[in-house]
Amino acid sequence: MRVEELRLLLDSASSPPIDAEDYKIVCAIGATYLALAQSGVPALLVPLMAAPEGIGRRGGGFSLVPANNVIFNFHGRSWQQPAATLDCTDVELVDTFLALALDLATQIDTVGRDVHWHDVLTWLDGWQALLVRGAKLTVEQELGLWGELWVISKSAEPDLLLAAWRGPDEDPVDFFLDAVGIEVKVSRRPNVHHVSLTQSVRPVGDHEAYLLSLWVAPEPVRGTSLPELVEGLLLRIADPPAFLRRISALGYTPNDRTAYVAKYVVLETPLWFSAANIPQIRVLDPGISQLRYLVTLDPNLCCIEQVSQRLWDLLGHGTIGGEH
Repeated sequence: MRVEELRLLLDSASSPPIDAEDYKIVCAIGATYLALAQSGVPALLVPLMAAPEGIGRRGGGFSLVPANNVIFNFHGRSWQQPAATLDCTDVELVDTFLALALDLATQIDTVGRDVHWHDVLTWLDGWQALLVRGAKLTVEQELGLWGELWVISKSAEPDLLLAAWRGPDEDPVDFFLDAVGIEVKVSRRPNVHHVSLTQSVRPVGDHEAYLLSLWVAPEPVRGTSLPELVEGLLLRIADPPAFLRRISALGYTPNDRTAYVAKYVVLETPLWFSAANIPQIRVLDPGISQLRYLVTLDPNLCCIEQVSQRLWDLLGHGTIGGEH
């Protein structure tokens, strides 16, 4: 199942449980159950084979609570059983919660034996560091991630682009797809970008390499923020937990969303440039490495229309003209 499907199921069962029940089960996800709590928040119920020993955890918009006895009512069957309950404590993080619920359900299914409280805690330990607030990205880092996610979000095949995404791996290019390297650059000034030597000199060896130049500006009405790009992709992609891990590696977690309120729009159709047309420093003294410099790209040297269209097609964007 995908996050979007689970969200629709939650919306269709928007009334919380009544009477003595603590949870109203919405659907089964493997051996776990997606539910609504008495408070109306989404929850994931994980049946346990023994009463849990230990304390729960709270943070990052979620709480994990051990319960000695939970009433389950599902598909005409009613029973009581110990359980671990994962509740969403921040209504702005429902889609992230559903992504975590899918990941926990997968983890439980791979246990291959009776599930105990420590199995759930082991899973949570793997996520806890990714859910806490991190240091705020610089504006340049925010724009860089915004640009990469903008490219993925505009694609008809976001899963393919996520598989080709090399930005979190600190490769010389942001995407390597069908033997073509693509570096996405975003700037508040047209065609003015910081580049490194590795991005301009044979970034993918003998293969083709291109730079996509995006000129953006803040726009509070029609613009799109970094959190909105993240949340939109969570609804569309096949493996949202893997996506959350990758953006966390770049310094962004959904719990940081309030720190990124700026909304941006692309001001004109982005231009493609061959890596060979990026200005380069031709001579360096021995011992200099990791050099980064500012370039102004010449629009007259951008790729011709046929090459640009081929690259847009490669990204799954189709005809981009003016749609930005």
